[in-house]
Amino acid sequence: MVWLILIIVFLLVGTFFLILAAALLAWVSVHPPRIVPRRSGSEIFAYCEEVSFTASDGLVLVGWYFKNPDPQGALVLAHGMCSNRAQMVPWAEWLFEAGYSLLLFDFRANGESEGKHCTMGLRECGDVIAAGGFLREKVGNDGIQMGVVGFSMGGCAAIMAAGRSNLFRAVTILGAYTDLDTAITQRCIRHFGMFAPFVEIFARSFGERLFPGDAFTESPISSAESIRCPVLYVNGGLDRVVLSSNAVTLSDKTAASESLILQNTSHSYPEGMDDVTYRARVLEFFEANL
Repeated sequence: MVWLILIIVFLLVGTFFLILAAALLAWVSVHPPRIVPRRSGSEIFAYCEEVSFTASDGLVLVGWYFKNPDPQGALVLAHGMCSNRAQMVPWAEWLFEAGYSLLLFDFRANGESEGKHCTMGLRECGDVIAAGGFLREKVGNDGIQMGVVGFSMGGCAAIMAAGRSNLFRAVTILGAYTDLDTAITQRCIRHFGMFAPFVEIFARSFGERLFPGDAFTESPISSAESIRCPVLYVNGGLDRVVLSSNAVTLSDKTAASESLILQNTSHSYPEGMDDVTYRARVLEFFEANL
């Protein structure tokens, strides 16, 4: 009898902690911790201007504008979840060297930008469009074409922005998921293993209460068919946060698209030979399309 009581208590406690974990996963996704850049933009490039611009709903977004003295094009760089514009510095270093003017900015509710709620790309796609409008003002209309580089959530927002706006001539994405349901499923598998199906039920339930009502219907995959500019979808072969199948699925839904799987890369900036391959492919892509 004692053993039976202990087993029941163990199961109840385990269930409680799994439900708590699901609630925390949903809560942190909507209310990301504020992480501000540790370096100023001028410490990265001499051609840096601290800037701010306004999203369509009035929130002020903060960023760095790196003006290239001889621009071949202009790019918006969009960071991932629970991060800030400094996350995109590894991209900025070689893209600036290649001749592109760059705008790195903090999404709403991240870094130094205003806002209290993250929507995993739904409202952030408007931030990308606002960033594109601001970048167009900075570079002018003298034939300089614009593109987007997005990582993770920033990639999702970029896909959705490209489906709703004709500001951008080319988009490249690393580690973007197809839709919020898929993102929840894959994150639960990564964090909770065999308990993932159970946690997923509660994570989705909490998510439906915390996210805007259209977060589960408006998604990168639903926007992909509307994109008219070329898109390069990239994913890490070792990525367990966003599986490489996401890039293939998104590419299949996009009219003018390419896909690249970096076999030794996880959910992060590529390293080693993958970095060499990635840089070459991205630069070739932008040179051909901007």
